Amino acid sequence: MRVGGQPASFDSATPRSPRTVGHNGGVADCAAMERHLSRCLGLIVRLQGVLPPESLDCAQHLMDHGEPAEGVLSLAWALVENEAHVPAAVVRDWS
Repeated sequence: MRVGGQPASFDSATPRSPRTVGHNGGVADCAAMERHLSRCLGLIVRLQGVLPPESLDCAQHLMDHGEPAEGVLSLAWALVENEAHVPAAVVRDWS
């Protein structure tokens, strides 16, 4: 039910937090999103020397434009296409 364009549970007296409403209606914590993006960007650093620079640049571009999941997916495909072996420490850190 909506009241005045807002969900009925909306309380205008409630202070705003650093959270946003996600596309699925859930609340996304901005700090958690930043931590996830940082972790994804860190994967690019960890895979330097394992993948060609073009593959890393493509993933970096996607992540820089708000698509960390697509960036990680492109890294996964690059690993397969280049028959690259991921260091055990990287796998352990991502498990």
